[in-house]
Amino acid sequence: MIAGMFFVSCEKESMVLAEQPELNEPLFNMKATSSVTYYSSPTVGNYTSNSSSSVTIGGNCGIHSGGILRAKLQSKSGNQFTVRISKQDGSNFGIAGTAYVKAASLCGGIAGQASYSAGVSYVDVTFYATFSRGIVNFYPMTIDGSYGYRYYAEPILVYTSPMYTSNWVYGANLGSVNGANVYCNGTSNLSSGYYQCTEFCNRYYSQVYGLNIINTGSQGGNANTWYGNASAKGLIAYANGGTVEPRPGDILCMSGGSQGYGHVAIIIQVTSSFIKIAHQNSGTSWAPIGAQISRSGTTVSNPTGYTIQGWLRAPSYQY
Repeated sequence: MIAGMFFVSCEKESMVLAEQPELNEPLFNMKATSSVTYYSSPTVGNYTSNSSSSVTIGGNCGIHSGGILRAKLQSKSGNQFTVRISKQDGSNFGIAGTAYVKAASLCGGIAGQASYSAGVSYVDVTFYATFSRGIVNFYPMTIDGSYGYRYYAEPILVYTSPMYTSNWVYGANLGSVNGANVYCNGTSNLSSGYYQCTEFCNRYYSQVYGLNIINTGSQGGNANTWYGNASAKGLIAYANGGTVEPRPGDILCMSGGSQGYGHVAIIIQVTSSFIKIAHQNSGTSWAPIGAQISRSGTTVSNPTGYTIQGWLRAPSYQY
């Protein structure tokens, strides 16, 4: 369903809901993988963008506040990564706690963890990439040991190159996005098979966030209706060019296309100048994982033949 385009201080004192330690969350698979070469954004020695104090991110594990932490990819060796978590203002941690790296989401599996003491300026956490093709967003975060307050840093994107296989056979697994497989629906971007763009977004939200967003029909209606039906899906719609910037995990909504059905995709990376997406039924003219669309501020450029309506987000992202 897609036309071709290019690829490419002291501790915070706000009252954040205290949570139990991560005792019931699954440990991410840490088995070493030697046959795959992994890359990352940012690269070693560089930081992710600072999280915003105006954005808190919730989920079934609790509420996480931004504006406190930053994360630097400290080292990489094969599939082993070490991230350094520190304060955005350069100050020391005032309260002892535990740092984690979560896979796929802030309530995802624990990929790595380390305790830290009050008075230190940083904590290093090691984690491993184990997927064979695609991407995983790894989220650094901390829980302080006194009050259970949670803080997050923006994710580190770990990926293979290419991010997908070119096995254009119906039903073939082209790669995975935070553990959710992207399947081939054929070589045409107008294929009528089961693996529609809507099927992937529904399955992604179910698998990664534990949310059922299907409000009508077997796959939730044509893609061009998703933006207008956001509330029926339990999601919040943010207009392209409005006041809210896109984030990883948002559903990008488009109208148009040669048959007018529109298109939906999962945003997997956001930078100051572009976003990258993952989607099904994109045909061979647009990368199923890692397709790039330019952006400026809160405006995402329109792909050829389509109009970006905006993006949908779970209400657990709070402002």
